[in-house]
This record gives sequence, C-alpha cells and structure tokens, in this order.
Amino acid sequence: MSNKRAIFAALAILSVGSPAVAADLWQPQPSIKDEGVYEQRSRWQGFYLGINGGYAWGDTNNAPFYNQGVYDGSLGELSPEGGFGGGQIGYNAVFGRLLAGVEADVQAADIGDSAGFGAVSTNIDWFGTVRGRLGFVSDRTLIYATAGYAWADVESSFNTAGFGITESDMLDGYVLGGGIEYALTDNWSAKMEYQYVDLEDRRLGIAGDSTRIDPDFHSVRAGLNYRF
Repeated sequence: MSNKRAIFAALAILSVGSPAVAADLWQPQPSIKDEGVYEQRSRWQGFYLGINGGYAWGDTNNAPFYNQGVYDGSLGELSPEGGFGGGQIGYNAVFGRLLAGVEADVQAADIGDSAGFGAVSTNIDWFGTVRGRLGFVSDRTLIYATAGYAWADVESSFNTAGFGITESDMLDGYVLGGGIEYALTDNWSAKMEYQYVDLEDRRLGIAGDSTRIDPDFHSVRAGLNYRF
C-alpha cells in the first residue's frame, strides 16, 4: 500500500510541475534573421565622424565675352579641375535593411582653370554640402544615394582693356550623388563616393565688358568613418 501511495504522490508532483518545467524549457529563441538585423543595426546606426579626400573636374564651358551687354565672342574654354580634402559628420538610422541618414561635409580645395591667356579665371577654395542619404544595407556593405544643398567659396577674375577685377563669392547650389561604404569593423568603415555639384552662375563685369562663369563640377572621393 505504501508503494502505491508513493507512486500516486510522484505522479501528482509531476503533473503540477511539468507545465512550469515545459514553460522554462520552451523559450522563444532569436532567429538567425533577427540576429542579422540586430547586427546590421548595431554596426551602422548612430553618429559618425570621418575624413575624406578626392579629385574634382568641371564640365568644359565657354567663357562668353559681352561688350555693353552684347555677346561678342568667347574668351576660351574653362575646364576647372583639382584636388580637395576635408571631413564629414553624420547620423544613420537603420530600419531592417533600409538606412536613412543625414551628412554634412566641408572641404578645402584647389579646383580651378583660366582661359583667354588669363583674361578670365576661376578657382574653388572651399566647398561643402548638407545631404540626406538613403541606402540598402547587406551585412557589412552599404550602397546609397545622396542629395541636398551645396555651397562653395569661388574666386573669379576678369581682365579686359587694361582693367581687372577679382571677386570672391559664396555661391549656392545643389548636390546629387551616390556611393558604397564597407564596414571594416563594428566602428570603422571606408567609402567611395561620387558627387555632382551644380552652383549658380557668376557674372563679372568692368568698364562695360563682362563675362559669365559656370562653376559646376563632378568629384570622386575616398573616405574613412568612425561610428560612436
């Protein structure tokens, strides 16, 4: 009789304890997909700071010559080109595989050219952008498009009939581009980026003569970012 009571007691304990044990054992485990999304978010999300450098070149444009406001031929072709270097700061937000962010950069530059045996010249000394970024993340690789506001400090000169004028102006415009970025570690990444900057035209005049300068340019840069 004592053996039967012991068996019934053991069964009663198991019947009460088994749901709790099963609940402890059956805990939802994160899927491989969830782990990948979390890893991508932790790798790309947040603030970052970086450096960059590259080369820029402008479209070939004729520098027109106006006498008393009337077109009177060309002073020659302007094809500005040169190097630049600077830094950027930005923030990324990651939603699954989609990345949205904002970035601002400023560059010291020497992008210029002259035409007409020095009759007209242009040089970009500084430029910068404030842009949105929208991209697709795949593990350590980010492919993105970018667009926004651009500005540049442009120095221009015009010489005619023994007179000369040099002006430095802050010109506004827009920027379009895209790039690819690769996460070297969870904090460091390297990127290659293309940008097209379209700035407002600049008109210079003296002694009744004038010309127009179109300082738009393309650029390719390499950069290094550190995420906090």
